Amino acid sequence: MRTVVELDPVLIVRQPGREVGRRVVVDKDPFVIGRSSRSDLEIETESASKRHARIERTAEGWQVTDLESTNGTKLNGKAFRGSKALTSGDVIVVGHVELEWRILDEEGLADVGETIVLEPTKV
Repeated sequence: MRTVVELDPVLIVRQPGREVGRRVVVDKDPFVIGRSSRSDLEIETESASKRHARIERTAEGWQVTDLESTNGTKLNGKAFRGSKALTSGDVIVVGHVELEWRILDEEGLADVGETIVLEPTKV
């Protein structure tokens, strides 16, 4: 019998014309996304707020929270305020940048390719 090991989740960046498909490891909890250089994932677009959204683990699993951003956050194409649960394959939109949320285990590693771990990350 094989044991499945949960690894750090990743965000797959899909920004038209820039770094499409780059993978960023969500290695902090909470993990802040925004335009500020102090964010864990810095989004370089004016349509993102300085502190736009936060990803964190809860007792029920992972969730994304809109941090009262000016332009809001979308999950799977729908705008929301507050927090929403995340499932592997969900797409978070911050500004004009799409971030695909992926939870990987040892069986999902083959699909991922090379993963980049940076401090803090800019896109």
